[in-house]
Formats: sequence, structure tokens, C-alpha cells
Amino acid sequence: MGSCNGFLCLFRHNGKIDAFIFNISNPITGESVPLPVNKEIGRPAHFGFGFSPISDVYKVVVFTSNEVNEHRFHKRKLNVMVLTVGSGIWRRIGKVSNVMLGTRQGVFHNGFLHWVCHYRKGCHHFFIRAFDVESEGFKDLPMPPYYFRPDFMPQMRVLGGSLSVSDGRTFWVMKEYGVKRSWTKELEIGHDTIYPNDLYGSYIPYVSVLKFTEGKVLLLAKTKLCLYTPETRTLVRVEIDGMPSGGFHFVADHIPSFVSPKEIIKDYLSKVPS
Repeated sequence: MGSCNGFLCLFRHNGKIDAFIFNISNPITGESVPLPVNKEIGRPAHFGFGFSPISDVYKVVVFTSNEVNEHRFHKRKLNVMVLTVGSGIWRRIGKVSNVMLGTRQGVFHNGFLHWVCHYRKGCHHFFIRAFDVESEGFKDLPMPPYYFRPDFMPQMRVLGGSLSVSDGRTFWVMKEYGVKRSWTKELEIGHDTIYPNDLYGSYIPYVSVLKFTEGKVLLLAKTKLCLYTPETRTLVRVEIDGMPSGGFHFVADHIPSFVSPKEIIKDYLSKVPS
């Protein structure tokens, strides 16, 4: 779901109580702590995990709906639920309507969580909706000066300390946060490189840049880690000892930390009966 300051926020569905269970973990220390259950969260559609350096708190944001009809999943209003980690209380702060949030996982950067969106009716003009973790307000940011196909939702992440947006072939970086003219095209990968049948057996519908390093680019291509060399336009698989051969379905940036997740929810834990 999200990574911030060494912590991971994850969720799963618990069939016994018919609710989604959220927890915060530190993969370095192996510790994990549950967050309060909220049965109002019928189905998390979009979500995010971020930190406010102003008030020194972590927050979980969930856009949710109780709509179960898959064909209407993108046609209804979404409730915005916020949990200030350590408070023990989920709050409904409003609704989002007339906008389709495309990317499910919010990207945390510069005190904001970000999602690529477009308006539901009559226009596939993409833009970035940003949630201020401190004030809990929204603002919109511009996309790069580039045509993104309406049938493919652009992907977003943080690269080199800046927001990055891509369609899997062309990768843009916002050098100055919030400034449209600062969007810079960092990389373009040719069609013949992205779709090498001899390497994957079929086309790759999703390519994500993970890191630029020493003239090479670490990519997640479909579910495989690859190293791309722009100078020679070559793509090779990266094998890691001890990692599953089936590939990766989710990759998150992570800064190692030895801080216990109990530290950020200690006020809540002190109120829970043992």
C-alpha cells in the first residue's frame, strides 16, 4: 500500500470479520502492529500512507465505496477516510466525485500523496491530484507536455527525489515540484526493446523505472527486474539470490530504519486493554 520513512503500510481482507485489516511494519526489525479496524471501509479503491513533518504524524488515507458492482466501480462517489496513526480513530473527511483516480497507490512526496486522475465524463485529460497530509486538503498538479493514450493509465513514482510519470516507454521527471515547465523527459525506451519476444514470450504491458545508476536504468518490466543500458539499447534480466523466481508484483521505495512501529502508535496502544 505504501512506504514512508522505513515503514510499510499494508492491508488485507479478513473473511472472519468481513473487514480490511491494516498494519504498519518495519521489514528491517520484523515488527508489525495492527491499526484500528473500520468496517465502513467496504472496499479500498485507492489508498496512501504519508507523513507530516509539521505535526510529526503519519496518516493513512483510503478512498472507499461499498459499491460491489464491478461494472459501476468507477462511476460512484468515493468516501475519503483518514486515520492519523496513533489516534485510533478513522475520520470521514469528505467525498470525491466526477473524478476517476487511476493509480491505486498514492505516491508520497514533499508532504503530499499523489494520484494520477482524469475526469469521468467526456474527457481523458490526465492530471495529478495531491493530498496534503498536514492540512488534509487537495490540490491539482499538471502532467508533462506529452500525449498519454486514454486506454493506458500513466504510472507515477518518485525518482531521484522528484515526481516521475510514465506510460511505460517515455519517462518524465518534475524537476521543480508543482512547476509545469520543469517536467523533463529523462528516458525513452524503444518499442523493440520493451517487447522482446525472446525474453518474455509476450509483450510487456507495464514497465517502471526504479532507479538511474551509473549510466544504466533499473526497471521492473512486467514482473521481472531488468537492467537497461540506454547507450546500447539493451535489456537484461537481473537475478537476485534468494528471491522468488516468479517475479515481483509490487515494488516500493524503502529507506531502512530501526525505529519500531510501536513508537508511532504508542499513544493508541496505551489506551488498548491488554
